[in-house]
Amino acid sequence: MIMHTFMRCFLGIACLGLVACQSPLKQVNPLSMTEAPVGLAVSQINVVLEDEEGVDESASWVNLSMTKQVEQWLQSRYRALGGDEQGAVAIRRVALKSVPIATTGGLFSNEAKEQYEAVLEVRFEIRDETGFAQKFASAKVRRSAPVSGSVSLSDRQAIVQQLINETITQADRELLASLKSFLPLLLMESDVILPQS
Repeated sequence: MIMHTFMRCFLGIACLGLVACQSPLKQVNPLSMTEAPVGLAVSQINVVLEDEEGVDESASWVNLSMTKQVEQWLQSRYRALGGDEQGAVAIRRVALKSVPIATTGGLFSNEAKEQYEAVLEVRFEIRDETGFAQKFASAKVRRSAPVSGSVSLSDRQAIVQQLINETITQADRELLASLKSFLPLLLMESDVILPQS
């Protein structure tokens, strides 16, 4: 009986120790547009959400969903400076969800038991009068972030927002690099500043 009580007390102290040893993460804010917009030689640029496969669960942890953050970023990032062709930024897939991870540790192990996975696929398209894409540049990003079992809600919010920020930043870099490779004549600003991760 005494040994049983001792073990319960020991396990309780161990649990408190695991939680206490973890320092809370700093608050992470959504990306803000401090970079120079990318000027393109088109008459207009529409941001279109075409996603039919993605499952965006990010609103469960952050105030503004990943989908909304991606839309706002693209709307402010690209600017039509005039031209004969019509441009569109198509969000072909945006997803963020929690996925369990198989663990080998015991009940009080602090190893990651789940991870957040984010996918973002976007294309800048030159469309004809019917809306068909004649030419395009694209980016596809997949990132993940592990989460320990004892993480707090505020830390989850920080982890998810950081994952969203990193995913958008990487997609932005890849899309701009693709524009330079496949649609270089559309770029009208030579000194485009890339977002800082």
